[in-house]
Amino acid sequence: MFINYKVKDPSNGRLIGITGTIVKIDKVMQMFFDRRLGESGYYYAVNNDGLIQMHPNKEYILKNKVKELDGNFPVLAKGEGNKFRITRYTSAVDHQDYIIAAEYLPELEWTVIGKISVKESFAQLTKILHFSIFISVVVLLLALIVTFVISRRFRHRIGEMTNNMTKFMSFISKEIDAHDIELRRTSICDELGNMSNEICDSAEYVQELMSTQNLLRTEIEKNTFEIIDKNKKLQALSNQTIYALASAIDAKDSYTRGHSLRVAQYSRELARRMGKTEFQQEEIFNVALLHDVGKIAIPDNIINKPSKLTDEEFALIKSHPVKGYEILKDISVMPNLYIGARWHHERYDGRGYPDGKAGKDIPEIARVICVADCYDAMTSDRSYRKALPQNVVRSEIEKNMGTQFDPEIARIMLEMIDEDREYMMRGIITVHSSRYADIR
Repeated sequence: MFINYKVKDPSNGRLIGITGTIVKIDKVMQMFFDRRLGESGYYYAVNNDGLIQMHPNKEYILKNKVKELDGNFPVLAKGEGNKFRITRYTSAVDHQDYIIAAEYLPELEWTVIGKISVKESFAQLTKILHFSIFISVVVLLLALIVTFVISRRFRHRIGEMTNNMTKFMSFISKEIDAHDIELRRTSICDELGNMSNEICDSAEYVQELMSTQNLLRTEIEKNTFEIIDKNKKLQALSNQTIYALASAIDAKDSYTRGHSLRVAQYSRELARRMGKTEFQQEEIFNVALLHDVGKIAIPDNIINKPSKLTDEEFALIKSHPVKGYEILKDISVMPNLYIGARWHHERYDGRGYPDGKAGKDIPEIARVICVADCYDAMTSDRSYRKALPQNVVRSEIEKNMGTQFDPEIARIMLEMIDEDREYMMRGIITVHSSRYADIR
């Protein structure tokens, strides 16, 4: 490879020459051939024109551009800026969903890209979680077994001490009955000496057992802390992945940036006012973040179309709940993620889609997200209209209680609107969770 450096006149900045060097990149090429991301993910590199410079498949190198392999490839692969970036996209070639990370190398004018499918990424998270749970169970079982063995041995020694004491009392009783205490004094003293030795031995054994228990407790605490730390890292990775997907969803619609996060926050506040626990509030927050994940599979020109949709285009838009369900249904780390994606467009009167569920048959999480989603839709600018006035939004929610919305959840949303006298709640993103503040 030839690496050049432009030499300019310091006085006027004019180019006066180019110097450079030729370097061998065999080892670098081998790294791209050998390094993998899971079962099917891999690394490759492109220049500023999108021409492939390094790739596990040697046939692509210096012969193909990245758009010929991946079609609608994200902007981050074009080498703009020099920061690490991560996003999600759907390949126009194989129609699969991928997560990609990229970093620009200004010295080479290359962008190095790592690419892995969404399903495999979540499958790896599931394996890590299952391994952590397995280690926790093994450590707990070992602790129970050791404690059981120690307690049995301790009870055995106490039983021996009790039997010896019983024998001693029986011996004393016999000596008194025989009226020969003076003659047996030496035997009694010997027996007392043996009893004293037994008690000392038992005390030393108990002390040894206590020391062993302390060591075991310390080891269990150490392993527990390590498991907790791994679980925290796994949770952070899961949250970052969810947030990256939510950002990728909102990026498709230029008029609704931040929609997923606002719906998630409205949903969490509704859950809080419904008396849900903090864990349940965080769960509904995560589910609401990905309620529109199916829109990733909808073409941008349809999502951003300013005029009325055709019947075919509207049918395609209505397919996004099922597409979102297909993306999220196999994620066992967070098994309820798909609920919001599939059923947030169901109506309380049963006239919604895609399944026509009604009333309490619609999962409660989806009923909450439905109210939050409609509130944000009405209070946000769209390609075909401006945000609605607050009194119109309130009237629409009140009018559709019991038809489109769960009446109890809609009542809570009306309370939130009435408290928002200055109409400040719409479009405001306030991150209450420290986890998502760190991510942002």
